[in-house]
Amino acid sequence: DLGFRLASIRNKAIAKASKEYIIQIDGDIVLHKDFVKDHVHFAKKGSFVTGSRVLIREGLTKKMLAERNCIISIHDKGTKNTINGVHLPWLSPLLQHYRQWDISYSRGCNMAFWKEDLLKVNGYNEAITGWGSEDHELVCRLINNGVRKRTIKFAGIVFHLYHELHGTDNLSNNRSILNETKVRKLTWCDKGIIQN
Repeated sequence: DLGFRLASIRNKAIAKASKEYIIQIDGDIVLHKDFVKDHVHFAKKGSFVTGSRVLIREGLTKKMLAERNCIISIHDKGTKNTINGVHLPWLSPLLQHYRQWDISYSRGCNMAFWKEDLLKVNGYNEAITGWGSEDHELVCRLINNGVRKRTIKFAGIVFHLYHELHGTDNLSNNRSILNETKVRKLTWCDKGIIQN
């Protein structure tokens, strides 16, 4: 067990993907019934998309898991950031520039990319191990390569199940890699889908 290797497994998935558009989620979320439809409708060449999430508190998460229930609403007691769960997709285009240049406003649990754009920057940087910064570093390279960041609000909704954070002991190193990408305006990583 080499520990948390999110960048590596995402690169394997990207390499295997047979379609031109990739909608990325994590395993600890529940999707709104129109999640995929919203993302497909919002897709636009020359850009990638980041969405937000509704957080589910520990008590509600435990209850949902015990009952094997994946039906969730922003009105349920035990949700927070509920504005992120309001579904008004006709508003999404009006807010697509929300925090456009803020790379820290990127959520790997809710992103979508054109596969060709991911391949041009060599996917995720596998030098980033453990939890943290892998999404922000990829976003930085995409923006450095001229791909526009767009934010999907009031559509593409996910509900994030509560869990404790693990594997954060390499966060300082991960942030150093991210900082180098920012400072040097890197568009490629050597340890990505293609490994040198």
